This record gives sequence, structure tokens and C-alpha cells, in this order.
Amino acid sequence: MKYSNTDKLLSDLLPQIKQNGKFFNYILENPNKTFRFLSDTHRNNTSCGIYAIYSLENDTFYVGKAENFSKRMNSHKSDFNLNKGHGIWFQNTYKKYGIDNLITFQLENCEKSNLNKNEVKWINYFDSYKNGFNVIDCEGFNFKDPEAIRKINSKIFKPVICLSLQGEFIEEFECIKYAANKYNIDSSGIMLCCKNKSRKCGNYIWIYKENYNSDKKYPLEIIKYSFSLKQRERILKNSKKLILLDINNNILNEFESVISACNYFNINKSTINRILSNKTKNSQFGIWKIVEKQ
Repeated sequence: MKYSNTDKLLSDLLPQIKQNGKFFNYILENPNKTFRFLSDTHRNNTSCGIYAIYSLENDTFYVGKAENFSKRMNSHKSDFNLNKGHGIWFQNTYKKYGIDNLITFQLENCEKSNLNKNEVKWINYFDSYKNGFNVIDCEGFNFKDPEAIRKINSKIFKPVICLSLQGEFIEEFECIKYAANKYNIDSSGIMLCCKNKSRKCGNYIWIYKENYNSDKKYPLEIIKYSFSLKQRERILKNSKKLILLDINNNILNEFESVISACNYFNINKSTINRILSNKTKNSQFGIWKIVEKQ
């Protein structure tokens, strides 16, 4: 579906667009702009410039640059289908809401030599690094300055430590990219763990070496991530202590929460919850019971 008329876009999608948000205001300020769904066929647009992808469900932007707009859009679709979307949050948004949740539009055409500079300008305009899908902050970055390149590389090529879900040291990597390649997982997922914005990636805990203390314990259930203190207290208060019994009601194991039990057996949380709610009776590990926390 192609929208070349702003009124039609607004009338069709108005209920899903955040009122007075960045996208809503951008539409009003650019009445002649063409908007398309990412799922549309993108052909014959060989222009070079900056583009944006907007998520209707998240009210969130991704800003990118393209030497050939049609090829870049088709590349995005291919990456999503191969589970290699630009960043784990972007990929998960695609998986959860589908490709018709994403709207694309060109922000400006420019010379190839100005792509990097203009990309930074629009990333700042839509705030798509701190509150969007862009995973690298390029603010003030001079792509021709060796010192600037060294600084951004120092962010990307920080040594990282890989731990088991029980907090045991596994190995150290020179950078996130090497770790991602070895374990065949998304590098942005590891980066989110290192920034305390995610609990795990690829069934491992990841920590920047500079933040790692070999004398400290790092089991998954005590890892602090981007929740407020009140949220963490509420999660801890509402978590269920579990015991695992054999057929003779002998205690096999005890867990402080459903999550810690899932991590121990490497199973999905819904598996245990279905057993606890009597929706299924099958468990290869034993009998699960909730106990009151003291």
C-alpha cells in the first residue's frame, strides 16, 4: 500500500499514531511526503540519502542511510526474515507485530559524502538512539577524524566476559563482535546485557570486563537491570518460591522464583506456569509446588 496523500494516511492510521508525537507532527509538517509500508515492493528508487522506519505499535523510529533506497529497504526485509534485524529490539518488534507495523519514508536526498553527517542529524531529531531502534550513538562523530574513530571503536571493541546463568566464568572475549560470532547470537543483545538493559543473551550472562569482579557472584536472579527500585521490589515480592518433588514427595530442589527454576533447567517460563495452573500435568523433572516465602 502506498500513501502519497497525507490526509489518507492520517484517516487510515490515525487511531494508531500517537497524537502530537514526533511522527504525527512530522506528517503535518510534510504534507507532500510519501509514506509506505516496509512490506510494499520497493523498486526503481535509486536515490541516495537518509530514511526512517517508524513502528506504529512502539511509536519508535529507526534512522538509516542508503546509497540506493530500494536496495536498502529490500535488505531490511531480508534481514528481518533471517532474524538478523538491526538490533534485538528492532528484530523483536518485527517478530511480535509483523512487517505491516513498520512504515518507511525518505527524510532527505544527499550526496554520498554527506550521508554520515546527515544521518547523525536525523538520529538526534527523532531521538532514535536513546529512545529508538538505533544501537550506536554517533552524536558529534567526525567520520574522517582518526581520534573520533578510535573513540567509537573503544565503545564497540570493549572486552567482555561470558558467564553461565549460574554466574560461573566461561571465557573472555576481546570484543562483543567476536563473542557474537562464536555463539551465533546478535551482538546488540550482548551489548544490552552489558548495559544492564537485558538479563541475558543466548542463555549466557554478559558483562564488560571493566565492570567484572571475579570475587563477586553473578547468578541470573540477582543481576540488576533497567528496572527502578520499586519495580525490582515488586518483582521480588510477587515472585513465587518453588520446590521440586519426586513421586514420593521428597524434595529434589528449591528455587527462589520461577525464573531461577527456568534458568536452571533451561526451559520456558510458560512451561512451569502451565503446570502450576493445572493446564498440563507433564513434567520430566518432577512435581512442582509453590511454597510461602518466610
